Amino acid sequence: MDYLVKMLPWAGGMSCRNQPTEELTARMIYLAKSSGYRGWYGIKSSGREEIKKGITLLKKYLF
Repeated sequence: MDYLVKMLPWAGGMSCRNQPTEELTARMIYLAKSSGYRGWYGIKSSGREEIKKGITLLKKYLF
């Protein structure tokens, strides 16, 4: 994760893929927010239910 933290200040976009656990998703979103990232989040998943889950998690941890 150290490499990710170092690169986040220069990120042009974030891809929110469903992580194996909600805790990992929350951690990734926290790292992006705490680095000052304010750009777009794309959702990449297989199937509509996974996309809905991704939207729910982004709303839960971003706002």
